Amino acid sequence: MATLIQMLDLTRFHHEESLGFHGMVYFRLKTLVDPVIIPSINRYKMSIDDFDAAVRQCRASLLTKDIKDIDYQLGNLYRGFRQTVKRMLRNLDENKSTAAHRVDFVLKKYEINGNPAALALVEQMEVFSNLLDELKAPAVMEAIHVLCAKAWVDDLDRYNKELFELYNRRIKETANYIVGRSKHCRKATEANYRTCTNYINASINTTNTGQYEMVVEEINRLINQMKTIFAARKTTGEMRLKRRTGEGFHHQQGN
Repeated sequence: MATLIQMLDLTRFHHEESLGFHGMVYFRLKTLVDPVIIPSINRYKMSIDDFDAAVRQCRASLLTKDIKDIDYQLGNLYRGFRQTVKRMLRNLDENKSTAAHRVDFVLKKYEINGNPAALALVEQMEVFSNLLDELKAPAVMEAIHVLCAKAWVDDLDRYNKELFELYNRRIKETANYIVGRSKHCRKATEANYRTCTNYINASINTTNTGQYEMVVEEINRLINQMKTIFAARKTTGEMRLKRRTGEGFHHQQGN
């Protein structure tokens, strides 16, 4: 049986993450030469461009100088912490090298799409929140202490919280129509994505044509990457909830 484009829950994307995904899908779709689907692909591209313009407008209104400054410092902190861990991976002291590998394993989970400090702001804050939750787990924190790197983690946590606070305050000051336009453009883009992918799947089912094979394979690869990110996000979110619930329980017990 021919391979079809997999289903993907588009609502699970962060806003700018969604824009990036659609841009990568369009890059694959534009190679198709089927005259029937080309108008749909063109409409998809137009909706992506509108989505991008809306996100840029929204981003420009949100990124005040204070937010940019904190974001810059957060990036520097992450790079410094990352280099500290990398230098320790081959340390002659077995305890330090083992500790470094434990921390490195956690960091790599959040580097699927490259340096998390280089992600779009909203996605970056969420990724850092999940990453910091994992770094604060007792076994990982013990390894961080062995590396004498706790100050890096403390500063990352502090700056990320400050970034969240400033960003959320700025959102309240942002005109509602800008955010509304961005959401409207996202919905239009998602609708055009479904039109294109549904047509391809229907064509494969009816004619079993091979002209879509490479495009379907590449889009499914993107979808699998996103599913991996979603799964990691869900896992860390559940871990965070369990820790918070446990902390609340112990606090009550102490009272």
